[in-house]
Order: sequence, then structure tokens, then C-alpha cells
Amino acid sequence: MSDDQIDFYEALAQVRDYAYGIAEVLDKLVQTKAKAVTRDYDVNKIQWVEKTGAKGAYQLADPKTEGDKPDFKALLMDLKAHKGGLNRNGWFYWVFNDAVTMGRKKR
Repeated sequence: MSDDQIDFYEALAQVRDYAYGIAEVLDKLVQTKAKAVTRDYDVNKIQWVEKTGAKGAYQLADPKTEGDKPDFKALLMDLKAHKGGLNRNGWFYWVFNDAVTMGRKKR
């Protein structure tokens, strides 16, 4: 085997090791995200304000007043993990375009 071939295989081994390192970091990130998303929260601990929009009545959770509450943060993370909307216990929850204000409507 020539020196060029050995250098090539050594470079491939380094790339492989680097890829394994990236995979480990990604696994940890996914596991951390999954733990955060599955955190229990109580939507009744969030203050919901009655509003009326183009599609009728709904309730709004304002991040200015509720944003520091753990239940607000956990619901927001759950919604983001579900691409901005989910149905839970007879309610449809969603995130507005500002990515922090949430709404809900009875289903």
C-alpha cells in the first residue's frame, strides 16, 4: 500500500470519528429536547383572556403577563414540538405568528 493510500484511509478514519462525535451530540440534544417537551404542565395555571377574531371566539395567553410561568413555557415548547398546534382535552391550542403568543379554542 502506498503512502497516499494510507493517508487517505487515515483521513477517512478521522472523518468517521468526527461523524460519530456529531451523532453523539445530536443524540444528547434529541434526548434533552424530548425530556423538555414531555414536562407536565397545567393549562389552568395560565391566564387565558377571552378574545374574538375572524373565526370567532377564542382565548389568548399573553407572553407579557404569562411568559415567566413554567406552565406557559412548557405548553409553548410542546406546541413548537408539534409544529405550532395540538388538540388536548377538548381544546385546540396554537402559537401565533410571533412564536410566543398562544391561543386556544374549544373543539
